[in-house]
Amino acid sequence: MKCEDIMTVPEYDMHVHTIMCGHAHESATVERLSAHAAILKMKLLCFAEHVHCQATLEELKQLREQIDAVQPACSCKLILGAEIDCDRKRHDGTLVVERPDWLEFVIGSIHYQWDENEVDGDTLDIWENTMLGLCGNRKVDLVGHPGAYILNEECWKHHKRRILGIFAQAAHNSAAIKQAWDLNNLTMSKLSPKERARYWKIIEIAFHKGVPLYYGSDTHHVASLGKTQNIEKIINKIHGLTPEMVLKLPEKLAEKFNIN
Repeated sequence: MKCEDIMTVPEYDMHVHTIMCGHAHESATVERLSAHAAILKMKLLCFAEHVHCQATLEELKQLREQIDAVQPACSCKLILGAEIDCDRKRHDGTLVVERPDWLEFVIGSIHYQWDENEVDGDTLDIWENTMLGLCGNRKVDLVGHPGAYILNEECWKHHKRRILGIFAQAAHNSAAIKQAWDLNNLTMSKLSPKERARYWKIIEIAFHKGVPLYYGSDTHHVASLGKTQNIEKIINKIHGLTPEMVLKLPEKLAEKFNIN
């Protein structure tokens, strides 16, 4: 076995997708993901399916029924969350739907992105207003894969200083309300080599600003549940941050969901 294959198994996962999203592997069912989480001895699993509009929000009630059916036989605490898009029309960090009381956890994510040639001052204004509004939105527990769509080569080349400044302010906003950021294992796989080489800087900013960092596999396949190789590469670059600080179940989550 290669050293790079030896990973710390996380005690929890706050970003898990199922076949309901329409682009996950057939293995990503509530039953199989829950069973695998139990095998890994995980303590908490959050099913956070994509929400693009009111209709997709209502569909999540089907997951509630599946979770309730599986929970009695599962040693891992299962909760129903959602990954809700930011409203593309408002550009202020407002979510595309109102958060209902029956959701136990909400990830707020920016999913719209631009071609490198389309990134200009106006585009950055839109992203800045959305990011700063999202970070500090008290209806959002976790900011999903922060920065994943803004680090392309052209944008970084011309706007690096501004981008880093925006992340610093966004991290300040989140830290002020103890809003967490998603340390997302899948994100690194989607970035280009150059984007991967700079992505850790975003997490470093958040860490030093005091933003809680929650582990999320962003899995769409049962085999990727609990994988940490990508985020451990980030953690190893940041002075003072250790795998245990991210992969051990955060006390805030343990208290909120009554987990020993």
